Amino acid sequence: MAPPQRSAIRGHRTAAAAAALCAVLALAACAAPALAGRLSEPGPRRGRSLLQENPAVPTECINTGLALQSACTKELELASSAFGLSPTANIASIKVDPAKLRAYLATAPAPTSSCCTAAASFNNAYCSCSDSVLELVKSFTNNDIEAYSEVAQYLSNRCKEVGTDFTLYYKDTCPAQKP
Repeated sequence: MAPPQRSAIRGHRTAAAAAALCAVLALAACAAPALAGRLSEPGPRRGRSLLQENPAVPTECINTGLALQSACTKELELASSAFGLSPTANIASIKVDPAKLRAYLATAPAPTSSCCTAAASFNNAYCSCSDSVLELVKSFTNNDIEAYSEVAQYLSNRCKEVGTDFTLYYKDTCPAQKP
């Protein structure tokens, strides 16, 4: 039975929002929301094939990434609007100027408590320390990991303002034994 058209449209919008998160506002979970968008694309085996393409993405990062996407809907919508991103945009064509990203993040409102809790869960699972997650991020950000770094730092700093304990695990702060 084919999914209703509404689901296909929702899946496409989710993919664009996920890309916006990666390129614009997304954390250290940029990868996970992008993954979530790809997992929800129409097609009987799309989710399975994506996981087979990226078998090393830790299950906990997939799960916490999906939760992050859900919890940060408001933030995704604000960032998408600020950058003029259409829900139907081709994910591969989205490019965000690093200077504009920094300027946006400097004035963006603090994330919601629920978004920060989800971002901290993704972070505390060491997802930003996972080479496979970072490779997936690159595939959604035109190989620009700097956008991911900017967003991860933004979340680390701003989530403390809403009472979320957030110590960023990324690059030099990753444990010696990466998950």
